[in-house]
Amino acid sequence: MINFYPNLSDLSKPMKFDETSFEGTKTNSTVLANGNNSLINRIYPDFHQCLNRKSSKSFEQKGQFWVINNYIKAAKEFNCDETITYTTHGEYHFLENLGPISVAVYAPGTDFEEAVKTIIHLRNCVSQDAQDFVTFHLYFEAEHFPPKIRDPSDFLINCSESYNFNEPKTSYRKTKGLLYPVNVGRNIARTNAATYFVFASDIELYPSIN
Repeated sequence: MINFYPNLSDLSKPMKFDETSFEGTKTNSTVLANGNNSLINRIYPDFHQCLNRKSSKSFEQKGQFWVINNYIKAAKEFNCDETITYTTHGEYHFLENLGPISVAVYAPGTDFEEAVKTIIHLRNCVSQDAQDFVTFHLYFEAEHFPPKIRDPSDFLINCSESYNFNEPKTSYRKTKGLLYPVNVGRNIARTNAATYFVFASDIELYPSIN
């Protein structure tokens, strides 16, 4: 599990920044981002003018791909200037690595159903944090449209049954020989972030603490 705060309750507190002035001298370690002369305002003049985004489920086409934005939303929402969104992407067998992030999941064909089952299992059976802080966006090529797209509430998961997060021997993507669309997933996760600041990464990369 990737955590960006020593305690997730810190997410409810105002953002604090450790910063160095342009002259290279250390300033106050906790700098409130207000006042015209703060370093935050000098680097990001539009930071406090950012607009909060309404994260609603939407269906859109991006080139050869179809995207279901905010297919499964996090329970909690944040103001655009309140925190930082960690964005990433992957396939459903990588989802055990999740922390509080915006994640784009590549789910072509019948992989879509498996992806949703994995997400529901994570939310309902593994981690309350995944339910509170992670929003999932699913995408696939137009020519590899899922046979059926059900509402997440239609899926029933038994938490008493064990769940295998390991990479499957066979999947729709492998059977069809599809290349994993790295940049598409990265862009979907980033553009759906609700905050001004975004920390973009890949799902197999683990950022160092702090």
